[in-house]
Amino acid sequence: MRATIRGCLFAILAASCLAAGPALAQQEEPADSAEPLPAPHHHGHGKGPNPSLREVSPPTDRRGAWVGLGLGAGSESFRYSGTLPGYGPSLTKPTLSLKAGGTLGDHFRLGGELFGWFNQEGNILESVTSLLVIGQLYPLSHAGLFFKAGAGVGRYGVDYVNGPPSGDLGWAGVVGAGYEFRVARRVWLTPTVDLHYSYFSGRTFQSYHERVVSFGMSILVQDK
Repeated sequence: MRATIRGCLFAILAASCLAAGPALAQQEEPADSAEPLPAPHHHGHGKGPNPSLREVSPPTDRRGAWVGLGLGAGSESFRYSGTLPGYGPSLTKPTLSLKAGGTLGDHFRLGGELFGWFNQEGNILESVTSLLVIGQLYPLSHAGLFFKAGAGVGRYGVDYVNGPPSGDLGWAGVVGAGYEFRVARRVWLTPTVDLHYSYFSGRTFQSYHERVVSFGMSILVQDK
């Protein structure tokens, strides 16, 4: 009887081992044999970084050093001190400006400007020029509108080709306004209107005043 019971128990244990073998083998398969999970796909905006997109600076990001070159047309007129009714007839001729400086923040640029108005007639060049320290105030940090003011030294000259220079030196100032339109990361196009004023004591004449109202377009480049 005992032998029969032992035989039955042995048969049951052997059957259990045979049935559990395949399941244990399946659980012990290496993890790398499993099929890889598909990569997640992002749909819509804001669900993952897009490598094709780059951060763009604000359209009025003013910073660092800058340089500008401008061309325009200026209406020149003059008057002698103490005379009426004021300035005489105007003469419109080309103007040229070169300026450079630094940026003190979103609201202010500080620099220097070389300005000139030129009237070429034959071998005679008449000019009104000035070297100025200027400041440009931007009342809105995210817009290109600015107001400009400056002061320095001026020169009125009547120079002859192949002859010695002839002219007067005096005081000069400028007030104006403009708007910077950004066309590239570090480049702006700037329409401007400026009133340049100069006062000369005169070496051969009485003291006199020069005025140039200039309308121009300049290009400005900054280093950052």
